[in-house]
Amino acid sequence: KYWSGFGDCRDNCTREHHGVDILTYGWKGLPVVAAHAGTVTKVTYNEGNSGCSIRIRARDRWETRYLHLNNDFPGTDEIGYPCVAPGIEVGTWVEAGQLIGWIGDSGNAEDTVPNIHFELRNRSGYPIDPYKSLKRSKKVVYRSEERRVGKECRSRWSPYH
Repeated sequence: KYWSGFGDCRDNCTREHHGVDILTYGWKGLPVVAAHAGTVTKVTYNEGNSGCSIRIRARDRWETRYLHLNNDFPGTDEIGYPCVAPGIEVGTWVEAGQLIGWIGDSGNAEDTVPNIHFELRNRSGYPIDPYKSLKRSKKVVYRSEERRVGKECRSRWSPYH
């Protein structure tokens, strides 16, 4: 389920909502995959409103941002769990569909339902409403380590087209 609210006021209109919130019906810990191939340009672990987050820049310089990744120990609401997938760090090249983290409620989403705040930014860094891209996007296949035994899990979204 998408919750756009792109451009809405936040914090008494001191800032705008620059993304789409993708809700998971209360499920925390579902895989978050890269919407496109690119280089990881920023990773935060428990920083302000974003909480745990990742930024990925494509070769064409468009950027996606994934905020509120899970940082809670499984089955708890206790912060301290690694919020990015192993091997994800600044400078890492990722492929579309590659696991980068897990749905969570970090940052200012701590008191909300688990979600991923997804942003799309153009070459100039200007936020673009990703809603239409989400609706038109093709599914990306997320292949877990179990792939070796022939299992795969389909991601519900690939916001970048």
